[in-house]
Amino acid sequence: MVGDSQVDKYRKLIDLYHILTIGSSVIFVQKRDTAYEIQRRMEADGHKVATLHSAEEGPDRDKVVRAFRSGKSKVLIATDLLARGIDVATVSMVVNYSLPLRNNRRLDPVTYFHRIGRTGRFGRVGVAITFAHDKQSLSEVGEISNHFGVCITRVPTHDIEVCSF
Repeated sequence: MVGDSQVDKYRKLIDLYHILTIGSSVIFVQKRDTAYEIQRRMEADGHKVATLHSAEEGPDRDKVVRAFRSGKSKVLIATDLLARGIDVATVSMVVNYSLPLRNNRRLDPVTYFHRIGRTGRFGRVGVAITFAHDKQSLSEVGEISNHFGVCITRVPTHDIEVCSF
């Protein structure tokens, strides 16, 4: 998605959501403001979503996780608070809406690894999608690829077709 604006980035997220609604999805963002904005927009589009981040208290977090586990919320928009330690068998898609950064604002490949590990659990099929919307994020995806010695496949987004039944 090199060169796409934030509006285009959001449209692609919704296209993907329509394609892969079989299970649950986790959308990872860097900031809770971004989580709230995506939640607001997705709910306005009629989707059932929830957010989870470090500013929420323990009981509130537990309530959100229970709703997600039960399928009441099909999409969980989260900061890296959720990158480790939660296993939900129904998660079929993880979206890295933004890449994880350390406190020094440098790319964090280990957290990326933990994020994408939230899908395809328990021997199930899952997909991890990372948005690279500008030269910097495309370079960072290359860094992750080199760090783990894997090929991350670039998928053109200009021709995603969404089917309605």
